[in-house]
Amino acid sequence: MNRLAFTPYLYDSQARSDIIALISNSALALNGVYLLDLKAKEAESIPPVGSFEQYVTDDIGCEMKKDVVWLCEALIRSKDEISSVVVYYDGMTVARYGVMGPKDEIDSEKPIFSKALN
Repeated sequence: MNRLAFTPYLYDSQARSDIIALISNSALALNGVYLLDLKAKEAESIPPVGSFEQYVTDDIGCEMKKDVVWLCEALIRSKDEISSVVVYYDGMTVARYGVMGPKDEIDSEKPIFSKALN
């Protein structure tokens, strides 16, 4: 960089030496990363704690209730990682399906829940 800013004329040998220096420094950095011998670590599986629950509120219609139950079952069966589904709409809990904790209501002020809504 300093050669571009402060030297108006460069000889061919100077430009080649800059490229060789850049390549050798990059090779040394890559070799250092390679020698670290990094290995990916699998995340530990933590089983969910709680009881299996199938709750759908009565405040919605019968047809909508069937759709919500279908949605919850489809989400849980589609991936092994999903063990519970909560449908939260317009400030109320519409459905709780899967492995749930002891509380029935959801505190929408909690940071994890507010991030999920955004």
